[in-house]
Amino acid sequence: MMHVKRYLQHAAVSSLAILTFAGLLTGSAAVLAGAEGTPAVSGEQAADQGYRELAAKNYEAAIRDFQKALAEDPSNSRWRKDLGYADVAAGLFADAYKQFDMVYRAHSDDLEIALELGYLSEQLHQQDAAEEYFQAATRSADEKISTPARLALANLHASPLQAWKQKAYDLLAQDRRA
Repeated sequence: MMHVKRYLQHAAVSSLAILTFAGLLTGSAAVLAGAEGTPAVSGEQAADQGYRELAAKNYEAAIRDFQKALAEDPSNSRWRKDLGYADVAAGLFADAYKQFDMVYRAHSDDLEIALELGYLSEQLHQQDAAEEYFQAATRSADEKISTPARLALANLHASPLQAWKQKAYDLLAQDRRA
């Protein structure tokens, strides 16, 4: 009789443990199902949020949102271009260059991006690349692209000449003082 009583107690404790474990599993499954059932943010939603963040001048958040959008649709040139503009606004010129370069490789007819790449190349002290991009942008039929490209190209060519002139003036001034 004592064996039966102990067996029933043990069985009750074991059953309680099994039911508790089963409840935990069911709860965990529900939590997991809830997590999986929660709709992920779509690329469109992430991009829309990125535009709102850009408008609020929250560039870091905009960059994250556009990166999320591009994770879903890496070939979306519009989002990639806007990520590049957010990078520029945040002062991340090398990152912006990468984004614009990807767009330009896919759309070499986008001469507005060529102009942007020219400016970024200049910022990154890549004068030869800047010259190539500005040259490409001068071929645009749109004066809002070709005119600034011609001006930037002229300034690019004038910069070394101006630096050499300044160096010569500085040397002359030193000689006069000596």
